[in-house]
Amino acid sequence: MEHIYQLRNINVSLTEDNSYIIQYNRNIFNKNIFDLYYFFSNIKNTITYNNNSCYIKFDATCVLPLTDYLLENNNSLNYEQSEKLLLSLGNLLISLYKNNLTIPFFNPENILVIDENFCYINFNNVLPIVNDKIKIMVPYRKTHLFSPEMKCKTSLPYFITYKSGIYSLGKLVMFCLFCCREKKMDFENDENMLAILSSIYETRVYWCLKRCLEKNLEERFFLFI
Repeated sequence: MEHIYQLRNINVSLTEDNSYIIQYNRNIFNKNIFDLYYFFSNIKNTITYNNNSCYIKFDATCVLPLTDYLLENNNSLNYEQSEKLLLSLGNLLISLYKNNLTIPFFNPENILVIDENFCYINFNNVLPIVNDKIKIMVPYRKTHLFSPEMKCKTSLPYFITYKSGIYSLGKLVMFCLFCCREKKMDFENDENMLAILSSIYETRVYWCLKRCLEKNLEERFFLFI
């Protein structure tokens, strides 16, 4: 078995029969709070449990973390790929929210590109929602993909809105679509954000990103129409 990628207690391997396996330690799961189907609904897979591990097995021609995929593609995604990323992770947030769960922020290293499909793999970052808030108990390495709510926190523990992940998703898609990091683009203020988005004005991705990147929490939500 050939190891392809490792992220803390998550291992991705290629088997001798050319199938891929994602292995998790079962202690990362809180019983009965979410279904693995939400995370891998866009690929055909088989899920098995053995001792203290969970295995997701699937066939694919190419499997890469999003970080490596971007490096191989000029640090960007095209419009169609960005739309697919936005839909995949946005629909995941909706499914989790129905089960009082969410993801506080997104990071490319937590996303696998499986034959042009985008799958979120880091269940350690799936947190419960209580009274529309999530409680952050551990320190995260700060990233440009944090929401404004996460950026301003300086001590643990702290509470933030469950909508933090929606904002982070918008930032992730913008950085992938517009190659913002390489071009040193900044959209921390609304004027810069609108200027960057202007090239895709009046597309479905444009309107969805505007809603995701809304600083007013009452107007921030994921809707792709």
